Amino acid sequence: MNSTRGALSKGPPLFLLYLALQALVVADIPPGLWHDSPSYEKLNLLGAAPRLPTVPLLYTVFPTNDLRVWVQTFLAAVSWWVLASVASSLVRDVRVRWALRIVLLALGLASPVVNWNTTILSESVALSLTALLIATAINLQQRVDARSAGAFLAILLLWTFTRQAHVPMTLLVAVVLGVAAVLRRPGSRVVLAATAAGALLIAVAGLLEVQRNQSISRTNVGSIIQVRVFPNAGWTRWFEAHGMPYSRSIAAYAGTGFQYRNENRAYFNWIDEHGTATYLRFVLTHPVYTLIDPLPFFPGEQPSVTYPRGPHYSPLQPNPTPSLLSPIVDYGRHREVLPSVIDRLLFDQGEIGDVLALLIASVALAVYGRRRYGPDSRLVVPAVLVLGAIPFAYLVWLAGGEAVFELDRLSIITATELRVGLWIALFLGIDRVVEGRRARAE
Repeated sequence: MNSTRGALSKGPPLFLLYLALQALVVADIPPGLWHDSPSYEKLNLLGAAPRLPTVPLLYTVFPTNDLRVWVQTFLAAVSWWVLASVASSLVRDVRVRWALRIVLLALGLASPVVNWNTTILSESVALSLTALLIATAINLQQRVDARSAGAFLAILLLWTFTRQAHVPMTLLVAVVLGVAAVLRRPGSRVVLAATAAGALLIAVAGLLEVQRNQSISRTNVGSIIQVRVFPNAGWTRWFEAHGMPYSRSIAAYAGTGFQYRNENRAYFNWIDEHGTATYLRFVLTHPVYTLIDPLPFFPGEQPSVTYPRGPHYSPLQPNPTPSLLSPIVDYGRHREVLPSVIDRLLFDQGEIGDVLALLIASVALAVYGRRRYGPDSRLVVPAVLVLGAIPFAYLVWLAGGEAVFELDRLSIITATELRVGLWIALFLGIDRVVEGRRARAE
């Protein structure tokens, strides 16, 4: 079984070709700057900066935007190469192995993924670390030892401190590892239990870091209240009953993004002091809002000639209901290096047909393989990725989503890791059928 450490040592000329394709995507394209790009240049390891430290640390080491684009591009090439190498090593049939390897490398070049490499934001680094985290998870599942656990925890630490939404997901990772420690054979329980404890410590550290600086959380909660709550009279009364100041002038903020103003100071002070805690209470006591209202945003909705474009971020969120599973927007300028038909097959923006087709095919093959040949432990990590996309998507919506007018940007990690899990599961299913038929023929 190949290890993450050895993934780059295999086929250097092919890796250089892949690196050249990644470089072609961004060559001579100016870095993409957005209103929040400067916030990623503020580094503080004790929570005094608005962003978690992984990306600011990288941007401190590489101080110019042009250099950052090239570092992000190199990191993307390495990460997707490692993921393709480790994932394909699970496959026994050489033809299926190469097919999976090519698909994962191509996914790393798909437009919705690769366009972030030219942007001065957290998404490029987050996508690359997601690919590395999946690779180290596969390696740990196949080889439960201290070295594999150490590599996994190192990448998990960087991944957790890349985006705030990753912090609660790391808690879920710790739970999954804890369950795995209980279910595994005694010889590997100690390593998995220690890894679960390490993941829990990382998650706790992340929660403390987020708690020290609530600026982003307060802005997101303010946007949620103004975009989702104010248009609903019942919800507005609930927040009023829990201390939120409300008046005709405050009601005028309905449907607008949150920003601090000189007027209505009592309202803005309440958002700062009580908004986040009150919203969390609202989430816990309103199951329809928490569990049902996000569902239309999983598939999204296509626009029509009768639907008016919204005043905020309409070029970035063009559909009336954006899709958590298939973000439609490209933030960064880039060159296409894949044929359009392949690009859409790998990641069809604004559509979930590719996800549904992959899900049906991979589940059918998994069920067939289990009934005919028994359980397949190789499917553990892909299954966790696919199932984990559900709480991840809920978290993205509940933490702001379309209320901050950037659901397509915020959901790109969820949509990408879901596709990685489905493609790996599909090829593992194909591999099992091929190997089963070969064994019967012999």
